[in-house]
Amino acid sequence: MTRFVPREKLGKRARRELDAQRRQSWACSPITRTVESRKTYNRKRAGRDLRRAVRETLNQDLHAGHKHL
Repeated sequence: MTRFVPREKLGKRARRELDAQRRQSWACSPITRTVESRKTYNRKRAGRDLRRAVRETLNQDLHAGHKHL
């Protein structure tokens, strides 16, 4: 049987191993997740929205062309 050693007295490597063992049993990630504001500029979202608008415009033009046939 191993003796109990306080965490503060453990070496760096031993503390890391202990933390890794405890982390495996966590039900959820301890990292705080924040929701990004929609008001802030996001280059990826801006490009995606632009492509979506162009695609919708082209689809409307195609559908309008089929009605005349």
